[in-house]
Amino acid sequence: MKNSMSIRSICVFLVCVVSTKTFSAENFSDHERFCALQPKVDCLTYIKNRLTGESVNSLQWYKVKSYEFDYYFDYSQFHELITAVKPYSEQTNLPREFKSQVYYYYAKALLHTGNKKLAKEYAVKAFNELQGIFNSFKNPIRLVELANLQNDFGSIDTALQMLVSAERRFGKSKDPIFHFELQVNKGNVYHAMGDLVNAAKSRKLALDIILATGETSKIIVACNNLAYTYQLLKEYQLAIEYNLKALSFKQPANFNISRTKLRLAELFWLENNPAQAKVWLSQVNPSMLKRAHTRIYKKLLQALK
Repeated sequence: MKNSMSIRSICVFLVCVVSTKTFSAENFSDHERFCALQPKVDCLTYIKNRLTGESVNSLQWYKVKSYEFDYYFDYSQFHELITAVKPYSEQTNLPREFKSQVYYYYAKALLHTGNKKLAKEYAVKAFNELQGIFNSFKNPIRLVELANLQNDFGSIDTALQMLVSAERRFGKSKDPIFHFELQVNKGNVYHAMGDLVNAAKSRKLALDIILATGETSKIIVACNNLAYTYQLLKEYQLAIEYNLKALSFKQPANFNISRTKLRLAELFWLENNPAQAKVWLSQVNPSMLKRAHTRIYKKLLQALK
């Protein structure tokens, strides 16, 4: 394949190739599992301490560095992620697995910060990298990552095809993170298609899967995702239930809960309960809200006067 190939063409190749491979259970960059090794220390601090303790450019150093990327991405710290990833974005002498993670996270961070042109260039690089290294990707979650990129940069239909293919071929995997990420991404694709009923089903499956692991940040995100889908379906009581469930867990450091509280204020207002809506709105820190959520906050402030 040439570098000029489209993401869609590369994905078709991958769907064909991956069907003949078997995969192990290890995730290359799941920071939360890594940080669980030292739960009394702040996760990012633990990652940085481990980086200083490893030989630079050793295999273990690259793996720990990938956890740093994953941490920034999971907490939507996209500018920090770009700062961490960019120094490696043009290097060619990196381990293949690490290089693919660099391209993946750089593409995602660039997209979230508005640099769509460069983001697409690195998304294509991430796909092209798989041409020579797929035998090294012994994990079905990599196919989920590819579908995730396809959803962002390419064809939604192809993204869904890849996810369904991964579910069919690796449905017997014992790795809960694979099954969680699979359902999360199916939910995202169904949302993009406007199929909220199936989005809710996938997001409920994702939550059920991750609850058994005790991985708090993923549980909170899963609750919030499901709650938002129920809100769009006008199932307001279910939306309230899952937002409250998200808040019932101990919030990790750097976790922004103002959006969840804003959603609760909005939901109680929609349920004609202005008293509860005011209670939740009073707990929102507007400085933590993005532009779209700030507009909702201001409208609620006006409506609840």
